[in-house]
Amino acid sequence: MITWQSRGTYGRQRSASGPEPAWEAPLGGYRRLQHPVTQARLREIEPTIRALRDRLTEAVGEPLYFPFALSSTRPLRAAQGYLTKLPLALVEELPELRELRQTAVSEPHEPEVPDLSSASLPKQRRAATGYGRQRDVQRRQAVERYAMDLVLNHYRSHGYDVEDVGAHSPWDITARKNGTEVHVEVKGSTTTREAIDLTEGEVRHAEGVSTCLVVIDQIELGDDLRCHGGRWRSWSNWSPARGELVATAYRYPLLAGGHGGRPSV
Repeated sequence: MITWQSRGTYGRQRSASGPEPAWEAPLGGYRRLQHPVTQARLREIEPTIRALRDRLTEAVGEPLYFPFALSSTRPLRAAQGYLTKLPLALVEELPELRELRQTAVSEPHEPEVPDLSSASLPKQRRAATGYGRQRDVQRRQAVERYAMDLVLNHYRSHGYDVEDVGAHSPWDITARKNGTEVHVEVKGSTTTREAIDLTEGEVRHAEGVSTCLVVIDQIELGDDLRCHGGRWRSWSNWSPARGELVATAYRYPLLAGGHGGRPSV
């Protein structure tokens, strides 16, 4: 049972509803952003948000279900909608939301972001562009190899004997020096990473063995597949907490009883 009072200008003129039957729908999977996006922050880029709304309206039409109310008499504020859409182009305008995009779905290693810098024709999609499937594989491998070589050379320069074990172990590099052994997990990316993809094997290994996580993002990749640059970050004695992991895929064990051959229609 619930007693509810509308908060809008019109609703406040009405009395609260009496106790009445209601549904309760608990929401799960809530994650607090490392860098919250405040209303003040959104108002800083209000001209950008206005231009984005206008381009989206011209490109896809209405209703737009835009998350913010914009007017000529009041500053930007949240729309009074029960459910609104957050445009991907807006996520790209706010670095604070990069974490949201990377933890919400398993995005491609080389994501293609729709270009809304100029208004497209109404109701018309952009033509698909990109390097193609094989080219994407080559680009990903080039970035991964570049990051691995940087880390291998780093440990070598500090007197470690290093071995690339990624082909047969749930970590990437074993580094040995003076009787000690360090396991290193390496992640490389051309984008700015606020989240990384991990396999179950990588998680289990880091839970049981002291592991160093090295992430090199913002790698520049040329058309010739040559890499340079990159931002280094590392976490010593890294062990990913299960509660912080975000499920982006599931493996389902098939049950007995499936029928052989094609399904009947």
